[in-house]
Amino acid sequence: MRTQAKRSEKQNLYSNESIQREKISNDQAASFNDLRPEAAKQLKAVNTANCRKSAKNIETLQLKADQYVMQLMKTSDLSDRIKPGPPPTYKVGDKFVKKFSRRDQAEKLNANWLGAYMGGMPTPGFSMEKLEDSNDWVFWSKQVKGDTFFQFSKPGHIETFKAWLDTQPKGRLVELEQIFNGYRVGDPQGFYESKKGGAIEFIDIQKPVGGGAMLEIGQYITRLIDGDSD
Repeated sequence: MRTQAKRSEKQNLYSNESIQREKISNDQAASFNDLRPEAAKQLKAVNTANCRKSAKNIETLQLKADQYVMQLMKTSDLSDRIKPGPPPTYKVGDKFVKKFSRRDQAEKLNANWLGAYMGGMPTPGFSMEKLEDSNDWVFWSKQVKGDTFFQFSKPGHIETFKAWLDTQPKGRLVELEQIFNGYRVGDPQGFYESKKGGAIEFIDIQKPVGGGAMLEIGQYITRLIDGDSD
């Protein structure tokens, strides 16, 4: 009888301990769930701060790069000039820089590029700046990635470009159709990557036009997508 009583007492102790552990576990879980929204809020704040910090770092690097270009422009001699102009064009680092004596001239070119960019035409990075300690203004664009130059006003370039289009997968053709059937500029030119699915970027962007070579290319791409390129 004593042995049975001791055994029963021990089982009760185990049972009470189990209940206590379960209670502690439930309390911890409840506490964790209470903290979870606050923890998520803090984590989001940290991530947001990190994103802002990264963006600020990128902005700082871009500013330093621009200042570097501007400094080089002040010391550039004729050996840096790749086109006599007007306006003269200089190769400075990975950027092509056009130099103007008046602000409105730079603004006009910048407006052409900005209109094309906002209209969905892929372009390299670009900007306009005033040279320090000078009345001159510059417009610069970054070097493009493509390996093949095109300028549809030059003999044979449209045919060569169409041959490149013939090699492109349908998904890429749909993307290109949106570009060429959207915003159109006069004397379109730029670079594209000759590989399948290659990127394309436009340069020396002029005023928008209603039709021209871009319309012809856009219609050709549509026929390719529909299965009729004759």
